Amino acid sequence: MSIILGLAVSAALTGATPMGSPGRWLTDQDYPPDARRRREQGAVAFTLLISPNGMPLKCNVTRSSNFDDLDKQSCTLLMRRARFTPARDIDGNAAHTYYRGFMYWSFSRPTPLVYAPDIDLQVDKLPGGAKEKTVSILVQTDLDGHVVACNLAKSEDNEPKNLVAVACKEAATMSPMPVRDGDGRSVTAVRPLKVSFATALP
Repeated sequence: MSIILGLAVSAALTGATPMGSPGRWLTDQDYPPDARRRREQGAVAFTLLISPNGMPLKCNVTRSSNFDDLDKQSCTLLMRRARFTPARDIDGNAAHTYYRGFMYWSFSRPTPLVYAPDIDLQVDKLPGGAKEKTVSILVQTDLDGHVVACNLAKSEDNEPKNLVAVACKEAATMSPMPVRDGDGRSVTAVRPLKVSFATALP
C-alpha cells in the first residue's frame, strides 16, 4: 500500500479545530449538584467523532473520572456546546474526524494531562541528541480503515521530515481503523495520531 506524504503534495490533511475557546465548554454552573455536594472531582478523557459540518456525532469517555455524574455531564456538555471548523482530506474536502481532550472537574487548579502516544517506536538516535521525541501526524483512512494519506499535523510544522516519514510509514502498518458515522455507515476520515520516538538504552 502506498502512502501519500502531505509534505510532497499540493494539499494536506488538516484536523478539526474548535470554534472559540474549549474552556467555554464548561463553567462552574455546570457542576452536577450531587457531585458537588459529595466533593467528587476528577479528569474525564474523551473522544468526539466530528462530522464534516463540524458538529459532534458521538462522545466516548476514554478515561473515567471514576464518578458517573461527572462522566455523563462531560459528554452532555460536549455534544451541546462543542463546535468545530471541519477537518479536510487530501483533496480539500470536509471529512469526518476525531477530537480528543480532557474535561477537568476540580475544586482547585487541576494538573493538565496528556494523551498517551498511539504508536511507540525505538530508534538508534534522534536529531540533536534527544532521547525522546513525540510527533503528531494526521492520517486519512478509506472505507475499510486503511491509511491512504499521511502528513504532519499543522501545529508541528518544524518537525524533521525523516521522523514524519517514519511515523507515517509505521501508521500504515497498523491494523485497519474503520470509522463509522452516526448511522453506522463506514466513512473515509482524517485521524490524529501521536507517535513517540525513544532511543534504545545503552
